[in-house]
Amino acid sequence: MNKTTEQKTSISTSERPRTLVSFLRAQVASLVSTAADFGTTFLCKDIFGWWYVLATAIGALVGTIVNFLMGRNWVFVSKERGVWSQAMRYGIVSIGSLFLNTAGVWLWVEATHEGWVYPSKVVVGILVGFTWNFFMQKNFVYK
Repeated sequence: MNKTTEQKTSISTSERPRTLVSFLRAQVASLVSTAADFGTTFLCKDIFGWWYVLATAIGALVGTIVNFLMGRNWVFVSKERGVWSQAMRYGIVSIGSLFLNTAGVWLWVEATHEGWVYPSKVVVGILVGFTWNFFMQKNFVYK
């Protein structure tokens, strides 16, 4: 492997974005992955007529894939570990996120008897994103 190839595949920790930059980039990535999540949820629930809990879970899965790819390549610029190793760690964090998001939406809708799912997805998604996703990704998945 020549020096140019080594430089492209191995990013030192000092070359990674600072925490504030990573946090801001993570918010952009979250917006993009949230758009994928909401679009998928809308498609599944409102177009296909599926149960809102299932639609929420499928939307979260699509958003998760988009967010992983952006996190690895742009937010944290972390390629020292293999993609599968990071994907496995990301999967663990995402299962927690999936549970927190789905349970939060379910609790909100059931408690308020509100038929419109989307306000709960916004509030729950922001809370889970700030309190779970960023810190677990930074300190467990992409460290």
